[in-house]
Amino acid sequence: YFAVKRYEIKERFSGRVGERFAVAHVIGGEGVLYKGKEQIVLKEGDCVYLPQQMGDYYLTGTLELLMSEVP
Repeated sequence: YFAVKRYEIKERFSGRVGERFAVAHVIGGEGVLYKGKEQIVLKEGDCVYLPQQMGDYYLTGTLELLMSEVP
């Protein structure tokens, strides 16, 4: 089963993926996911897989996300 959390990001959000993967579902707004030098533009309707051991990342923009994680 999964735990789902809802996030409202107004400017910047920092996160970390450790032992277990996560899936980010963008349910509103738009922004950018940054991991090191890589970046992914996100908009409503997008779904992004965040692999286990991904480490630190951050998001910018105005986004509403549902983050699904294995507890």
